[in-house]
Amino acid sequence: MDEAGVATVVDLTEGGKKTLEGLYEAIGCRFVDVVRVAPPQLDMWIDDEGLYAFEAMPNVLAEHIVSTVTRQRLVQRIVGAVVFAATNDEGETVSLDQRMVEDLLESSRRWQAKGLHQVLAERLVERNARLAEMREERV
Repeated sequence: MDEAGVATVVDLTEGGKKTLEGLYEAIGCRFVDVVRVAPPQLDMWIDDEGLYAFEAMPNVLAEHIVSTVTRQRLVQRIVGAVVFAATNDEGETVSLDQRMVEDLLESSRRWQAKGLHQVLAERLVERNARLAEMREERV
């Protein structure tokens, strides 16, 4: 799921890749971390350096999903693309069950239909531009 809440189904091991390589590619990062949302049914893989990236955009839909599933308020932002997966009895990352996949895809479709993702993305781009200008003025 990207920052705009667009969800797609990905095969992390496509082409013989190892799961970790697939995570790096799907998220677009060098290092990953896992957030155990509702083990073993739902894990969320994130960019471990995402919060430090200047251009990082909050993934509001991912935050909403995690808050809804855990019934807790998040204390830290989720930024950038994420990958939702599950865990097997050996602790290995595996595919979500079909019902969970359908629920996540439906959440994404509803989010897109509301158009909120676009408004948020535009506001964040404007904010990042203002921050960049302020940093340049300080130099």
